[in-house]
Amino acid sequence: GFQYYAAAPGAPWMGHYGTLDGIFDYLPGFLKWIDGGLMIVSKYPILQTHFHGFQRSAGGDMMINKGVLHAKIRLGEEGSRCLDVFNCHLQSSQNVASRDASTPLERALRRRQIGELLEFVHQYAAPSAPLLLCGDWNIDAHANRGDLKIKSPLGQLSLGAEGSPEYRDLVRHLEDGLPGLTVRDVVLESTGFHPVTFGNVNQIDGALVPNDTILTDPDEVGCQAFLDYVLLCEPGGAKATLKSKIDPFPSSGLPVTQLSDHCAVRCTIGDW
Repeated sequence: GFQYYAAAPGAPWMGHYGTLDGIFDYLPGFLKWIDGGLMIVSKYPILQTHFHGFQRSAGGDMMINKGVLHAKIRLGEEGSRCLDVFNCHLQSSQNVASRDASTPLERALRRRQIGELLEFVHQYAAPSAPLLLCGDWNIDAHANRGDLKIKSPLGQLSLGAEGSPEYRDLVRHLEDGLPGLTVRDVVLESTGFHPVTFGNVNQIDGALVPNDTILTDPDEVGCQAFLDYVLLCEPGGAKATLKSKIDPFPSSGLPVTQLSDHCAVRCTIGDW
């Protein structure tokens, strides 16, 4: 079983915010009432854990202590090598379902938060060693937002080879910020596309029917977005073998149809 865990601090927490007109104001002492929902569990010992709360946010995120959680995990007995895992939760978009899925402010905040994440990684990760970046990035990889509903319940046809502009910017930002490491999108490499992890649907009698209408915001039900990434960063090029599966964790006997509004991203990384 999973004997070890690390969790982000609970609320209340003092933070900062970004103004709605896109000008970033420093306002110390803004109270955040909700934790960022970050946890790392492991069957291997966790040797160190750290948390960084993002300095800027907007909209409903102003009340949430979002950030990055780090755990240094020893992969085996005493003296075994370690893996640095970073779990993050970035600025949300107010309406993922729209064709233009986020505002310029939301995109700017996420880019700023990715910069903070990279500084945090450099502070705690072992140099020139593999690391994992994962979490809810709130960056939709799907390029053709307006056409999703008429295509496929899995979203296979919604993504071109390059993905959305914000997804491409994310990859470039990480590659530039982690010199010497190859950034690998585990799901994209192992499946060839970005399946849906948020606003997932089923195909019933030729129609796409939302899986969840309870936990998901009504404006985002069935929006079919890919927001949740597992990124393996390897030194010396791509070596590890990758497998992945998207699991909505359907529930029975509960007042919800699945355990979260997001699907789980299950990955197997071997030979590294």
